[in-house]
Amino acid sequence: NTVYKNRDYLSILQCTSLYPNENSNVNLNVIKTFQDQFDHPVGYSDHTRGTLALKTAFAMGAEILEFHFTDSREGKSFRDHQVSLEINEVIELKNSCLQAQEMIGSPNKIPLEIELSNDHVRTFRRGLYPRIKLEKGTKITEEDIICLRPCEGISAIYYDQILGKELLISVDKFQVL
Repeated sequence: NTVYKNRDYLSILQCTSLYPNENSNVNLNVIKTFQDQFDHPVGYSDHTRGTLALKTAFAMGAEILEFHFTDSREGKSFRDHQVSLEINEVIELKNSCLQAQEMIGSPNKIPLEIELSNDHVRTFRRGLYPRIKLEKGTKITEEDIICLRPCEGISAIYYDQILGKELLISVDKFQVL
């Protein structure tokens, strides 16, 4: 890349400079504010004990996680060691972030291929069914229909549109419409 934009070398990190930082002072929502205000990578600089704030920041979209590291906290009294991660915690944090990234997925809400291939669109969605036996000519009311699985016949998304319609044939209780 021969052309560098500001985005390539400037990052903005949310940080509360307390050692250790209590959960009520972390203020991770600032990450979203920075993401909305700046066209630069946004991250989080941690001074809490443990990895929960780092994992939460990552799940909120932090592209950079900065934290203190030590070979061991045992027998060390300097304030940084209280908020430092040891190697096993760093490995666990990395693995958690990779799993979270996989779970976060796409922002588009569409049926997944596995849902389609397993017929979940039909079996998990609801359809409209007569709650009772209805005679030809009945004008459908809220008391006449119920939304049930599976979605056979008329989808429940048409609930409002079916109200007030007149039946052209008689239908039995729970008959597919």
